[in-house]
Amino acid sequence: MGDQTENKGIFDALFAKKADIEKDFGADLFWERLDEKKSCRISARLEGVNVKDRADWDKMIKFQCDTMPRFYDALHDRLGAAKKSI
Repeated sequence: MGDQTENKGIFDALFAKKADIEKDFGADLFWERLDEKKSCRISARLEGVNVKDRADWDKMIKFQCDTMPRFYDALHDRLGAAKKSI
């Protein structure tokens, strides 16, 4: 969203459901409120790979193909509810 206060409210509403979101996602996520910035971040990360190393590309593709649908499923409806709640 374009408003810092609204973004923080949405993040806080989602963070209040962190355990349920991570359960539905199937793993821990990284939760970064970024208080001094307009944006916030919720992410899943694949550690130990280098985008410049072609040998890692298959790992990254597999991670993204596996992660994105689970991320969407865990957050989509809750994101809409969080937007409406603030």
